[in-house]
Amino acid sequence: MPSDPDASARVSDKPRPVEPDMLYEVHPNLFVEGVAGASIGDKVLVTDNGPEILTRHERGLIEF
Repeated sequence: MPSDPDASARVSDKPRPVEPDMLYEVHPNLFVEGVAGASIGDKVLVTDNGPEILTRHERGLIEF
């Protein structure tokens, strides 16, 4: 669900090219029912030179 309730009214079915200064959030959610879940995300800025990952947290597997 969009964070802006009126956003769905502005969404188009037409493809839009990726352009510099666009910001994307790549945010898959992974769940194994009855076992565990994870939410992993990155913010990616499109620049003239390609994508720039803005997320600066340490990456790695955490085992409990």
